[in-house]
Amino acid sequence: METPTLDDADRTVLERLANGPRTAAELDGFDDPAERLDALAESGLVVDGEDGYELTDSGRRVIEAPGDASADDRIDAPDEVEAALEDADLAPDRAAALRGAFAFLSYWGEASAHEIRDAVYSEQPAGYDSSEAWWDDLVGDRLADLPEIEPADDGAWHYAGRPGVDEPSVDGRHGPDDDAPYGDAKHALESLDLDRDERAAVHAAFALLADDGEADEERIAALHDDHPAGFGSAEEWYDRIGALLAELPGVEREGGTWRYRGDEAARDATGSHGSETTEPMDEKGSGAGSDRLPGSEDAKAGSQKRDGDGSEDRN
Repeated sequence: METPTLDDADRTVLERLANGPRTAAELDGFDDPAERLDALAESGLVVDGEDGYELTDSGRRVIEAPGDASADDRIDAPDEVEAALEDADLAPDRAAALRGAFAFLSYWGEASAHEIRDAVYSEQPAGYDSSEAWWDDLVGDRLADLPEIEPADDGAWHYAGRPGVDEPSVDGRHGPDDDAPYGDAKHALESLDLDRDERAAVHAAFALLADDGEADEERIAALHDDHPAGFGSAEEWYDRIGALLAELPGVEREGGTWRYRGDEAARDATGSHGSETTEPMDEKGSGAGSDRLPGSEDAKAGSQKRDGDGSEDRN
């Protein structure tokens, strides 16, 4: 699930649904209404019922909230998280990035650093030109300081509460839908028909691409040594894992080269194409290392940060 960032058309759809359920065919005047409704459902704002899509409690709150991004981004953050972010005195865009990471984890229950980067950075880049810098300098150091968020020894991050994906009756949230487009790599990995070892292998390949931007077939196939997933040869492994890897949003194969386009897509969306930002200034002119959450320790944060390589940073 991605933290909802709504445009005027999204709000208009929600306002129409306030009058009762509607199918995609009944929502005329919009480009790709079915895709828009799927995205709103993935964000927990609508649910597909017997008579069509209808508003959830979160969707109704959006209609009642002010029409700005700050209201939309707070939908999935409980009061204690908002209090922690307010006490930290973060710049608004940096608080939004942490809020988005919290919302993502609270929905899925657990995710790797690479999955969080992939899903949230494009929505909340906070001035960074790459998801790696975004994670290293901002989110990875501070995420564990938020309530109910726990880093684990296996390289995954965990939400201590009940994940939204396990509560289909709450705000209309639901598990992965075979008919819905994959919103991010985590969504795809949870939706595809693969076992735990295959998932770890695909994740390792995805993590390699997310870190390096691209890799040739030989580098991808070499991951078979650490993640055999039951395949006796690298060739058989590559045929299976490569087919699954190609299903992940943001991953492309051109000839013998694999590429990750997630960061590039985010830069296109925000119009940011400058040199990589490693320490954006906050609203007070302070550098990235100045606004730790209360009660955190630099040494503790360093040990808790999970960026990891493909071999240990898995879900």
